[in-house]
Amino acid sequence: MSLLSRNKQPTLVIKTNAANNEQKERFDVLPSVVVGKVPYLHSMALYRHYLACVLLRDRDNLQSTEPVFEPFLAHFPQLLEMPDLTDLLLERWDLKLKSKSRTDRRDVEVLVNTLVSTFTEWIYPLMHAHLPTYKAGYPNSIKKRAELISAFKIKGEQKNTGLAAMLDPSIEYEPFDMKELSFSVNGPQCIAAV
Repeated sequence: MSLLSRNKQPTLVIKTNAANNEQKERFDVLPSVVVGKVPYLHSMALYRHYLACVLLRDRDNLQSTEPVFEPFLAHFPQLLEMPDLTDLLLERWDLKLKSKSRTDRRDVEVLVNTLVSTFTEWIYPLMHAHLPTYKAGYPNSIKKRAELISAFKIKGEQKNTGLAAMLDPSIEYEPFDMKELSFSVNGPQCIAAV
């Protein structure tokens, strides 16, 4: 990529590659213009597939405007703005997919479920940890984030689950927000007072 030419006018050169058949199928669910890293596109396509399933297929009433509790759907767009966490998600997801059979790796539902479980296990806790804000071009912030993510990853690998790393006292987390889980006190779960 060249930003400066001989006449000192800024230019931007963009290289495009032709997609293979498997990639074309994935990219069909994406918008016509997507700005992002190529390795993230598969997870973006699965996110959009899952979003469509939750909003259209899995709802009882399509006219309902009730909020849907789904941490993956709520946090995935924010995750794409943090390349360090997105890379961790793709790395952990790839490890989980290696244990699946070839037919399972081609099944979209299995891919989505594996991506969601990997996000819940490894990324969701880190998104609520006291990590410095990701700022590109600020090496101190990026280094501190990398140290905390690495510590979380090491603790998680020792226990074979990212959720076990949440018990590590060296990582602080934000307090639990009750707005993420809401249920009506007068709802059907409650026992009526006699």
